[in-house]
Amino acid sequence: AIMNLQAAAPGSVSDHAGTIFGQDKDVFVPAHTNTTQDALCIFPKALNLMGETGHYHFRGREFQTFRWDDGARGERIYVNRGYNDPPFLVHDPAVGFNSGQGLQWECYWENNTDNDFKFGPFTDTNEHCNWFGFYYPTSAPNEAITCVKLNGVSTTTVRTQQ
Repeated sequence: AIMNLQAAAPGSVSDHAGTIFGQDKDVFVPAHTNTTQDALCIFPKALNLMGETGHYHFRGREFQTFRWDDGARGERIYVNRGYNDPPFLVHDPAVGFNSGQGLQWECYWENNTDNDFKFGPFTDTNEHCNWFGFYYPTSAPNEAITCVKLNGVSTTTVRTQQ
């Protein structure tokens, strides 16, 4: 990987980017099943999605994201099949969303074991369905959005730190 960083004069940065972390804490992959599960991130403000990627553990076979508007799934904007090295997709141009629109992310798993897998950090005993995104503009230099699904309820929170 190559990354170019350039120093900016203090006070010269006028636009900032933020991060989005989406986590489906309701993940459950029963033994001997092929399971699909999704979660939502409804944006409380207009934003432009610059890039994204997804994450699951090694039972995961496919990760997708879709636009979400007026309570309905729209255009697919990201897909990754397989487990190793999920691509980070740069959207050029960025994908625009209005306040109240959002994104749905979806994971598909294949579990051919005798074990059930619930949400958690350990690859051998748990599963994940996480989404990572980067957006602009922010309202503060240090802004981030979290989208968490827990007990069937999706909550979006904007956090800023001065």
